[in-house]
Amino acid sequence: MDLLYHYVNDAEWPGIVLRSQNATLPVLGSGDTSYFIVFKLNSWELQKRINGAQAYLNSYPNTLLHSDISAKLDVGAIDVEGGVRVFCYVDGNKVFDFIDTVDPIAPGYMGIVAQGGKSDGIRVRETNQPEASLLGPNTVSSGDPLTLNVRLDQLASSAYDFALHLSYDSDSLEFTGATSLVDGAAVVVWDDDTPGFATLAISAAIAGGDELLQLHFEAKETTGFANVALPSVILTDSSNNEIEAASYSKTIWVEAS
Repeated sequence: MDLLYHYVNDAEWPGIVLRSQNATLPVLGSGDTSYFIVFKLNSWELQKRINGAQAYLNSYPNTLLHSDISAKLDVGAIDVEGGVRVFCYVDGNKVFDFIDTVDPIAPGYMGIVAQGGKSDGIRVRETNQPEASLLGPNTVSSGDPLTLNVRLDQLASSAYDFALHLSYDSDSLEFTGATSLVDGAAVVVWDDDTPGFATLAISAAIAGGDELLQLHFEAKETTGFANVALPSVILTDSSNNEIEAASYSKTIWVEAS
């Protein structure tokens, strides 16, 4: 699987849970038993929790993952002689690899966690599936404009017709239009009579990683979280094959001006 996470600050982070003994309990603030790997911005942590109590903690500096790069992350908890081997490698480089011999945790569930309020959260998608992302600020002042760029990744070819379904929190944001970022391509917007929804179409030749268009909003006189999402993005290639990209959601904090 592919994971994507946008950091806002070091108080917000993603994590991977291994061998959780309960599929429904949250990792934090519950009585769960599990191994828990925390990926903070500048340091990573390996935690072991027994019935909700932290039984082990070790911290490792993050020297391997930084902004705007992709890396292969190998994590696991495997039964071995004498205990459970818990490990984490980035592109083959060891972060930690040790055998837990003191009350090792039995096989259980794996999970993904996103801790925090202002980040985009964590996205899990099928490997090689096309994906759309919303790039831009995570905070806007009430009354100010907000622009988000739509980027496409994991494209198999270059020429597509794009149909994008947009949803947004109309109590906090007003959608004011869209602008193409591709020379010679125009954005058509329709179905925008209902606040909170719009459909956009554009035909363009782009490569994976290119930014396709800009979405323009204005923050209303309010304070709180506002969600902007692309719940459906359909690509039609030159052979008339329709391909669905991974959905995407971004959380914006609207603050008082």
